[in-house]
Amino acid sequence: MQSEINWLTTANVIDINKVHVATTGEPFALLDLGKLEGALARPYNAYLYDDTSDILSLSVMMMISVADAHAFLQGNKRTGFSAGSNFMNANGYDLSADLDSIATASLMIDVINRDATNGQLEAWFEPYVIEYQPSLVPDRLAD
Repeated sequence: MQSEINWLTTANVIDINKVHVATTGEPFALLDLGKLEGALARPYNAYLYDDTSDILSLSVMMMISVADAHAFLQGNKRTGFSAGSNFMNANGYDLSADLDSIATASLMIDVINRDATNGQLEAWFEPYVIEYQPSLVPDRLAD
């Protein structure tokens, strides 16, 4: 278990959404800051109160929480996936394959709709998780 987890801030996730919608020409709008803050609190609370320290589990929880919160006008699922991926990167892990695919999106939607579980999404990602050397952890989340 790592001693300290690097958490994404609300500003980090807002920036992630801005990048996604700018890329596609969609308008940026944060509809509900409280929903976004609540989504980011879910994995943090699981870490504090449920003793969940597995980075992949926390990452998937973040992906689904952010996507399901619908805090933004557009790009909620893309933002959720990227937030979880950035969280993994900030904590020394990455996905070794490009999982930004239709199959991944379909499984994320199934989890959001409660037709699949977070555990199934974790199992989908697990074979592709690689650990960085500590000195190679990206410094992408600096404010």
